Amino acid sequence: MIALLSLLACLVAGPESDLDRITQRFDLIRVSEPATGRETLRGPGLTVTFAPGLRIALVNGEVMTLEAPVEISGGKIRLPDTLATLIERLAPARKAKPELKPAKPAPRADQLDRPFKIVIDAGHGGIHTGCHARGGGYTEKEVTLDVSQRLKELLESMGADVVMTRTSDTHFSEDIDTDLMHRVHVSDRAHPDLFLSIHCNWVANPDVRGFEVYVSSYPKADGGESRRMAANVRSLFRSGLDTEDRGIKEAGFKVVRHTDAPAVLVELDFISNPVSSRQFADPDHRQHVAALLAEAVRRFASR
Repeated sequence: MIALLSLLACLVAGPESDLDRITQRFDLIRVSEPATGRETLRGPGLTVTFAPGLRIALVNGEVMTLEAPVEISGGKIRLPDTLATLIERLAPARKAKPELKPAKPAPRADQLDRPFKIVIDAGHGGIHTGCHARGGGYTEKEVTLDVSQRLKELLESMGADVVMTRTSDTHFSEDIDTDLMHRVHVSDRAHPDLFLSIHCNWVANPDVRGFEVYVSSYPKADGGESRRMAANVRSLFRSGLDTEDRGIKEAGFKVVRHTDAPAVLVELDFISNPVSSRQFADPDHRQHVAALLAEAVRRFASR
């Protein structure tokens, strides 16, 4: 206590007495006890306890008599000069927060890291409606075009060059084989890095559901790239969709067999299933499917 009194005798008058300002200026933790009115300030090497109306304080466990009581004025706690001066002398100043420099914009993680062209084939169209949803309301051609357009927008935002085989509800020939070969010719003229055809499935049994990913059953000189893309789609659909994984399959579909580019055909789900039919009536679900396909393409392009 003698040491504290000697220190006070050397201090000048006029310290900051407002408790709020003191805690802002110095590196102190303030603990208030509403039930008792007691206030405690803690910092490196210093603990001070006091209460409004009292003329004593505890400083590092020693009793200190104050020349005046701690006051409350205008809703603020004000300390007597001796106590305020002691705190100013012993408490370390609060360090100013370092000025934050504006961060350099980070490259977007979803950007393609190389020039990439893709042909998106929205299955069916026009008189070729494709299958009908269980319970009605829409047809396959509507879903495939909507998902394809959403996918186009996502891929273009990543920097991809996107070519669509159709952008409206149209067919290219009344003959289905001629119509399909038109899509092949669109792709071959574009010389893309990938051809992706989007479809929905249908069977008489309403219990069947799930996605299927197809590659050509005929040899294709693409170094296994079609199957690599198919694996990306399967992996993302399996983890991102609440439906069955029916795997990667081989078939002789004209659009995957005859296109020069690596080619994958995706059957999104069986819209003959009541649950899947309701899902694909929802624009949010179609957007989610498009986002999964976009990520599959991004992974394929990042080789």
